[in-house]
Amino acid sequence: MSRQHLLRCLANLSLNEANHAALLGSQLLPELPPAARRGNAHEQRHIAMLWANLSPNIETHVALCAAPLLEGVVSLIAEHNAPAAAVPPPSRRAAATAAAAAASAAAAAAARAQRWDEDEEGEDELDEDATLEEARQARLLLLLQLTAELTADENTHDDLVAARLAPALLLCAADAGAT
Repeated sequence: MSRQHLLRCLANLSLNEANHAALLGSQLLPELPPAARRGNAHEQRHIAMLWANLSPNIETHVALCAAPLLEGVVSLIAEHNAPAAAVPPPSRRAAATAAAAAASAAAAAAARAQRWDEDEEGEDELDEDATLEEARQARLLLLLQLTAELTADENTHDDLVAARLAPALLLCAADAGAT
């Protein structure tokens, strides 16, 4: 069994709010930022899905706002923005074309993420045939879902500001506005 499959199982367990206390009590969350740093986009997507699945439960917000976890979230959002920031000015037209293709892939990934229902064989459609770019786009959408849930809770604002989430989100907004 691969690390990707194990992370997928954990993300699936996090779908059920009845499992949230056990996941939090397992000391799993502190292990996820280092796993995200060394993982590929598919593994990172499963980690982001786990975080996003926990985030609607206000009882998870203290754990989700731990500095190392938020640093991991900000790092993954910034990593998503990095390729766009590195584009030299003469390549803007090619970058715009690539961004349009990425936006289309993001829309497809979002549609797949919304169709989390398993197929007849019990497989997540995005998992088995997702391109790297689709996995990156799905990861970003899940991180933004996590962020939306955390920002809705006033008790998390100081932690989110301390983690420098706003600059990463502003770069996302600027990048999205460019496409």
